[in-house]
Amino acid sequence: GNCRRLEVVGLFRQVRLGDDALAALPSSLQELSVSGCSLISDAGIKALVEHAPQLHFLDVTRCPELTDASLMTLASLKLTGLVCYANAGLSMYGRLRAFDLRRLDCTGSRGVDGSAIAKIARAAAAKLEILNLSW
Repeated sequence: GNCRRLEVVGLFRQVRLGDDALAALPSSLQELSVSGCSLISDAGIKALVEHAPQLHFLDVTRCPELTDASLMTLASLKLTGLVCYANAGLSMYGRLRAFDLRRLDCTGSRGVDGSAIAKIARAAAAKLEILNLSW
């Protein structure tokens, strides 16, 4: 986009917002919330990562179309925060590049297992401040 200085965008519950909107965001983007944007899919996350490689915080709470393919795509980023509350399709959190992770909230994600938690905890031990795995 033309907003080259834009770093933080909140699009909470924009239920008609689709993947094409993520591809249009500027490369300067560092923080994004698409919480409740139910049309966002793995293709949108892929486009986002390709267009905004400096992204370090993402909230994809209640984006039911997301699968573990999105987590695999996000693994290429240096995320410091990921919030993905109530996304049953996500479980491969152990694949995240967790070295810079300070906040991980995957409340309601049924597939989180002990090995994923252990891997994240080991990788993010120096910086992790908030870890929420509640159900």
